[in-house]
Amino acid sequence: MIEGVVAVVGREAIFASELRARAKPFLQQVDRDNPDDAAKRAAARAQATSALLDRMIEERLIAGAANKARIAVTPDEVDRALDTVASAQKLTRAALLRAAGDKGLQEQAYRDELRRQVLEGKVLMRRVKGYAVLSASERIEAMAKERDKLLAELRQRTFVERRL
Repeated sequence: MIEGVVAVVGREAIFASELRARAKPFLQQVDRDNPDDAAKRAAARAQATSALLDRMIEERLIAGAANKARIAVTPDEVDRALDTVASAQKLTRAALLRAAGDKGLQEQAYRDELRRQVLEGKVLMRRVKGYAVLSASERIEAMAKERDKLLAELRQRTFVERRL
């Protein structure tokens, strides 16, 4: 079986199987939300898949920037992020992982997602000046602006080909 490439970021391919695996929980939700309308379900599935591919391209761009800056995420940082999410939702870590599993997101996939989010946060925090003195809303706004700016810079200097 030949594996399809859905995008190329720099010298790194994003394969169709990777996109399908990441999309699975989102597509299950789309199917639950649109049980009786096949056309609406198909359109929503295509939109969700396209948006996820865009996100995966952005993640690869940011991961490349992190690698160049020698920024990494440890397993302990992922565990702390998991505990933070669980605490915010007033759940134990085990209950959070069960809830994620019930939605089709297995533990390793959830940990991988958290690792990507922590990595992005670390990259952005290095770029936002005066982060510690900003209010919560100012931090969110500053991080969003910096993310957009960073991605624009990375797209200008990195080959990106979207094939889907």
